[in-house]
Amino acid sequence: SDGLLSDEINSIYTLGSKVYAGSSRGVSIFDEAKIYTNNVPPKVYITNISVGEQDTTLVEKLDLKYNQNNLKIDFVALSYQSDQHISYFYKMIDLDDSWLRTEATSVQYPSLPSGQYKFEVYAVNKAGIRSNSTASFDLNINVPVWKTWWFRALIGIITVSYTHLR
Repeated sequence: SDGLLSDEINSIYTLGSKVYAGSSRGVSIFDEAKIYTNNVPPKVYITNISVGEQDTTLVEKLDLKYNQNNLKIDFVALSYQSDQHISYFYKMIDLDDSWLRTEATSVQYPSLPSGQYKFEVYAVNKAGIRSNSTASFDLNINVPVWKTWWFRALIGIITVSYTHLR
């Protein structure tokens, strides 16, 4: 992808700024002074969010039931010069302690606990240039009814009332 005839280089010779790289496929010659470095930060996008294997509409905030906690998040970065050599760093804020690295274009959270989260992802291209901003969305997974304070209070009142009526 960089223009060399092979990735297996057997010998290298330099003369001024000219570099001669010998491989089993031949000799590649290039001017070291004219090597282009991709300094353009990759733009990263969230392309799909699946909840329990069902695609959802892309929104800035998802509000889900307690049992809709199996998520797959797909994303992509545009960096044409990187030839698919892009690293992604993602984090589910309030769940992940640090940024996690992957070269895959999706992540899966099979069983998220109830709570409010923010998912963020950024990309780093082949030249080590990071995205200027993250792609993100907010997520709320509601607490099951039987774990809410008002449900527990109602059960307590019913229990106390029932024992006093006996």
